[in-house]
Amino acid sequence: MDVRDRNDYAEGHIPGAKNYRLQDIRFDEKVPDLSEYSVILVYGRSIGSARAIAMTKRLLGAGYKKVFLLDEGLAGWRAQGGVVETGE
Repeated sequence: MDVRDRNDYAEGHIPGAKNYRLQDIRFDEKVPDLSEYSVILVYGRSIGSARAIAMTKRLLGAGYKKVFLLDEGLAGWRAQGGVVETGE
């Protein structure tokens, strides 16, 4: 789950990632698009992304069990040689 702005997401994201922002999700109910995943990996731009941390906490609080934060964000993914894709 990429929590960055839509334009940033379109410029490059981890393959298969979906773009959600905090304001896109109602946390008082399960999100249908997310219910199909057994594990949710949340990331932002870089280390310490406040958005990614907040999203991770909110998802865990909403009852999702396997939610993890990619600590180093997209910057860390790229630094480790991770592939990115563009577009929506």
